[in-house]
Amino acid sequence: MQTTYSTGDRPVGLAIGDFNNDTRLDIVVSNSGNNTIGVLLGYGNGSFASQKTYSTGAYPFTLAVNDFNNDTRPDIVVTNYHDDSVSILLRYDRGALKNGITFTPSTGAHLRSVAVSDFNNDSLLDIVVANYGSNNLGVILGYGNGTFGNEMIFSTGLKSHPYSITINDFNKDGQVDIAVVNRGTKSLSTFLGKGNGTFESQANYSTSFDFVPLAVGVGDFNSDGHSEIVVAYDDTDNLDVFVIYDTGDFSPRTTYSTDHWPTSIAFGDFNNDTRL
Repeated sequence: MQTTYSTGDRPVGLAIGDFNNDTRLDIVVSNSGNNTIGVLLGYGNGSFASQKTYSTGAYPFTLAVNDFNNDTRPDIVVTNYHDDSVSILLRYDRGALKNGITFTPSTGAHLRSVAVSDFNNDSLLDIVVANYGSNNLGVILGYGNGTFGNEMIFSTGLKSHPYSITINDFNKDGQVDIAVVNRGTKSLSTFLGKGNGTFESQANYSTSFDFVPLAVGVGDFNSDGHSEIVVAYDDTDNLDVFVIYDTGDFSPRTTYSTDHWPTSIAFGDFNNDTRL
């Protein structure tokens, strides 16, 4: 049975984490219509408290949760689409968040997706954002104290409009790589990491429909030790699965039917058979 909880205006992004250190999962949602994120603390029985809101930049879009200042507490990063900024909100006590820093990367425009990893092997977390309006990815290296350096730009191509990001080691070299779906060119791109915060030039792969890709994710769905990439499409009823080779290249896609207009992707072992 569905239980409904109130959020702010036009919620578009969602993530989970234990924000008050009670071993129970909580929810954070980006409320794009009133420029806030809302945290709903979980009771551990499938129910949640009313949201507590925190200010962000204009039109918060995608969220990610991780520990950006090395205090063992989960923090939140959110992209703000309308003012081309990134907000970092640090957790400090009993689930409360500091109305943290909002900064504008150097050249990115209309930031959509965000992902978190250590791209330069310094054991500090960095972020990558999809700059929809400026047709590039922005990699921003972290200092380990909740602040970040200057943005490094990697082009996704003219009028590509990168939208959704996922990360993995696609070519099995021990370095973090990036995959992104591009709405403007209806393509999937990969950027293989060099381990120093920079990346090889993108490799492009066409997707299967005359529709724009909307979401991308990665997981090992056939238990062969190799990751597969899943792409969902706007205004259609299909998704593609690409098998990744050790070189970072992809096999021809396999297409699966869904209900109409899939908009996001999540993975899990739903039937306890140890398979995604």
